[in-house]
Amino acid sequence: MHGIIYKKHSRLPWMTGGALLLGAWAMAMQAAPMATEATTGAPPAQASVRTEQGSALQFLGQAGGVVARIEVAGNRAFMGVGPRLLVVDITANVRPRVVYTSTLFSDLVRGIDYYDDRLYVARGDDGLLVFERDGLYGLSAKSSFPFIKGANDVASGPGHAYVVSEDGLHILDTSNDSEIREIGWLKSIAGGRIVPGPSRISVANGHAFIVAGDFLYVVDISPSTAPLVVGASRAYGFRSVVAIVDKSIVYSDGYHYDLEDGSSSVLDVLNMDNPSNPILIRGIGLSGLVRDIASKNDVIALALDNPLLPLFDARVSTDPLLTSEIPVKGGTRAVALTDDRRLLISPSDGGLDLYNIGTLARPISLHSMSLVGSARDVRMFGDWVFIAAGNRGLQVVNANVPEQPMLISSVSTSASVDYLDYWSHNVYASGAGTREVYIFDVLSQQEPTLMHTLLSRGNVTDVTASAGLLYVTSDAGAGTLEIFDVHDPANPQKLGSIAIRDARRVDVSGDYAVVISRTSVTILDVRDPLLPTAVGMVALPGIRCARLLNNVLYIGHRGTSGEFDSLAIYNIDTPQAPAQISDVVAEGLIPIMDIDIIGSNAFLLGTNQLYAFDVSDPTIPVANGAYGSLLQGNRVFGAGSRVVVADRFGGIYIFAATNPTSTPTPNNSPTRYKVIVPIAVDLASLIMR
Repeated sequence: MHGIIYKKHSRLPWMTGGALLLGAWAMAMQAAPMATEATTGAPPAQASVRTEQGSALQFLGQAGGVVARIEVAGNRAFMGVGPRLLVVDITANVRPRVVYTSTLFSDLVRGIDYYDDRLYVARGDDGLLVFERDGLYGLSAKSSFPFIKGANDVASGPGHAYVVSEDGLHILDTSNDSEIREIGWLKSIAGGRIVPGPSRISVANGHAFIVAGDFLYVVDISPSTAPLVVGASRAYGFRSVVAIVDKSIVYSDGYHYDLEDGSSSVLDVLNMDNPSNPILIRGIGLSGLVRDIASKNDVIALALDNPLLPLFDARVSTDPLLTSEIPVKGGTRAVALTDDRRLLISPSDGGLDLYNIGTLARPISLHSMSLVGSARDVRMFGDWVFIAAGNRGLQVVNANVPEQPMLISSVSTSASVDYLDYWSHNVYASGAGTREVYIFDVLSQQEPTLMHTLLSRGNVTDVTASAGLLYVTSDAGAGTLEIFDVHDPANPQKLGSIAIRDARRVDVSGDYAVVISRTSVTILDVRDPLLPTAVGMVALPGIRCARLLNNVLYIGHRGTSGEFDSLAIYNIDTPQAPAQISDVVAEGLIPIMDIDIIGSNAFLLGTNQLYAFDVSDPTIPVANGAYGSLLQGNRVFGAGSRVVVADRFGGIYIFAATNPTSTPTPNNSPTRYKVIVPIAVDLASLIMR
């Protein structure tokens, strides 16, 4: 019972109906006038992936991602996995299996609802997509609503669907099988949004409950063409409200369950007999941030960001009783309940776990299904992709057919795996907040073997392997680089170390290593690994990443204008006096999360974009391709003719890349100019100035 602590509710009460409510909130929201002709959903089409297919970059395939939402209908679980929709067969007493995978969307699947053989999928900037059931497990796209930008969540019922997005509440008439159309729209006056931030929606008894930002709005939707806000509540002292109860039981004996999120969370029990005047019954304090909630058959399950998932007995709806807690490594991102009392859990970094909760006090684990999940770092060797999968450990993917990458194996670790490197059929992996560095033998990709766990002096911040040596940065002291001999990976030997303040990342090429901090890149002579020696430094504002190749140093850092990031290129033939060759400002690229080099191409990874530049002459980098539909890019790695991106929300993205035989040739003639990268849907051109 240590995961959840009951406490007295101490926040201010709900604002109620009357002059106070309407006076305060009529200024915040209003029903938008509808066009004379209703807006109708467009014919379904695969989401447009914003990309420029340059000569150095071509998208091939994608796999995995975090599970943002789960919806259950009978023996089917509909899962938003990164930028795709998956249908999983969860027939009782059978191991779950994926039976349907959608095309790739350009945004995260944010909301899912199923009603009367129709599936409604909110896809962020891709808008809403409506599917109809096709056979036992299949789906066929029926209508799309790309104009509903920033679609965060959806609820559906008899004759209508309700979509909450960045520009308000959209109401669709779904009663006509041949045509789904928009008939109502509730928008915000200020800023074109209901409120800032992610939003969720539940619908019951003629009202929609919209949770967004710091508020829960109660909207009367009985006039579907003119929805009206009739109540609102602010979560005082909390950052945002992120989830409310599952659509199927927004009311339970006249009570509504609402979640509020901040440094801690509170499960509120509210009397909603009068929606415009909700009455707080009690509040239950939670020791974690709430990400999702599921409620069915008198059971409430909460997805928290801490490693315990609480289950409540809600047979007495005014007094939910904490009955048990399920350990979930790294916390839970999405939950769902079935009619036959099974619980579906997706941990923070992906995958799917099933439990039998027939006896609520004693949940029984049934199955665990591995999926490519959150990708923190990535390496590729031949057709094999090795993924630092956070709390899922090390994952191995076969990309022989890059359009359909296949997860082959997963190896759990005691700590999160956030960065890794590959050398001589061994993977070296570690994570934030641990001193452990795991050494895996991956000669058999189907069964990676943990050969050794070495301990760094401090919490590891990065690992790099090269020529039988392992370089590990950590927070030991004010920052440290340690070097290990791993020619015998089962028996690594500590060689030398050096203190470097704020050591965050490390890269090695030839005789030199570079250690990256926030404000400098330190150049080390590592020809004698027993005595690494600092021989030079480059100081720049807001350094995020760096890559070293053939004495050419590429640094991603905050631009001098502060608006976009820059790529600075240095010649370190004389490491004591690094010579700047050029400085490229990529407008639209912020931040530069990572850099890698294949031949004469530099690949710059932003949060949502991957850009390619020909740097065969590093004084004059030439734009050479772009891809603009990542979810949250974290690391990029190139090998041969492939580039792989590790995306925290979207799993892995695989690209084809040209690999010219020429390599960057430095000179000492500095050039400063700007590269303009369009940020529109079609990244059509890059203009040199």
